Amino acid sequence: MLPTQPTETMRRFGANPWIALEREHLAKADRHIAQLKVHIARQRDIVKRAPDIGRASGLAETTLRLFEDSLRIFEKHRELILDQLKRLQSV
Repeated sequence: MLPTQPTETMRRFGANPWIALEREHLAKADRHIAQLKVHIARQRDIVKRAPDIGRASGLAETTLRLFEDSLRIFEKHRELILDQLKRLQSV
């Protein structure tokens, strides 16, 4: 949903508020990607340590795969945002 009022970022970038909005989306996507990478690293460690502490790793492995799938989705979303930014900046 598009904002009805200009955001702080939109006010800062001025000329084209849609570019500012896409930059906000890009920053948010970058934060989500960074957070997922942290989750993935932790989950890999959990999967690795599970057998050593006598735990089944099935659920941990499933969770890891879901985190990795989510990362791929966010990375694709980031690419879409970048494409939109390029289109807006070429106008």
